[in-house]
Amino acid sequence: MSFILPRELTEAVTGWFSENGRDLPWRREPDPYRVWLSEIMLQQTRIEAVIPYYFRFLEAFPSVSSLAEAEDGRLYKLWEGLGYYSRARNLKKAAIILARDYGGALPPDPKLLRSLPGIGDYTAGAVASIAFGLPEPAVDGNVLRVLSRVSLYGGDVMLPAAKKEAAEALREIYPGGRAAAMMTEGLMEIGEVVCVPNGEPLCASCPLRGLCQAEARGEALNYPVRSPRKERRIEERTVFLIRAPGGRFLLRRRPAEGLLGGMWEFPSVPGSCAEVELRPRNGPARSSSPILCVRRRGEAPLHPRGVADEGDPRGTGGDAPSSPRGRRLRSRRGTGVRRPGGDRRKIRRPLRLPGLEEDRAGDRLTRIPRKKKKSRFSGKRIGIYFL
Repeated sequence: MSFILPRELTEAVTGWFSENGRDLPWRREPDPYRVWLSEIMLQQTRIEAVIPYYFRFLEAFPSVSSLAEAEDGRLYKLWEGLGYYSRARNLKKAAIILARDYGGALPPDPKLLRSLPGIGDYTAGAVASIAFGLPEPAVDGNVLRVLSRVSLYGGDVMLPAAKKEAAEALREIYPGGRAAAMMTEGLMEIGEVVCVPNGEPLCASCPLRGLCQAEARGEALNYPVRSPRKERRIEERTVFLIRAPGGRFLLRRRPAEGLLGGMWEFPSVPGSCAEVELRPRNGPARSSSPILCVRRRGEAPLHPRGVADEGDPRGTGGDAPSSPRGRRLRSRRGTGVRRPGGDRRKIRRPLRLPGLEEDRAGDRLTRIPRKKKKSRFSGKRIGIYFL
């Protein structure tokens, strides 16, 4: 199985994009730095969410050299809320290399671009074609969906080989210059707004309708072919809210590598602990200590806004960012608390938490509201103990 693409595809995509492409801020001034920044921000993130972050980030770091010299705290604060915080760390790592080895500019070479931290085949292709006009494709899920339907590609698009085959097929028909940028952005745009991922594709208004084999056979919904996704691993953990004198709480920093690396969180241990196992060594556990149980999947710092981790922007200076998963535990109607006796009551007063520099205040914690729609917070219970 392989992607067989007609040469007419290039003219159809670029012609449609020149008339229908959306007016997005990074398209107005497609210099390499702005294209690179926008492509990193857009990974796994909606366009509407990225736009305000893009403007704030450019205002703070208008060039590669300014990004290379950025303080980590300010960088993470501006990134706070976009998620996938390794992207921000890799941006700075790459900026340091660019400032040191390339005079503060991105190199017009896909191979050199791929050698930078956080830049893979897709981002290298996007920067090379959009910013430098090189005939280098950028293949993501949107592009794979479009090409699979056009060529009736029956292979599993979840396999790395599919992206490689699609990129090789596109290189045979890819234009150069300004048309390269229009081809890259046009394929993405068609996949986002016409050949949509969820629901019925808008075949009647698709510029590739006359070239699309899946549409001609009435089989558009059968493509692309995907293998089932692996189920998320579920972990059960016990999280501790440990009060110190003066109303402060104990925090710890997660390891630099791995999930949510370098973020701040409440201490926790794997598994579910009974309260009797958690008695302080120097005295009995408080019988009135509340236990808050929430349901969520996976592992994430559970704390309100203001506690240091790497979270979501709105705020400046030394404010410690908060985890996006932690923010989902914040209250809309108070905090559900379960006492050992089984009764439930509300805590109406916000829980005050310390931050990184003694002047941070937290928000409320809450149980997750009951909703019928799927949620990543539908896994094991986690007990939060006040000691």
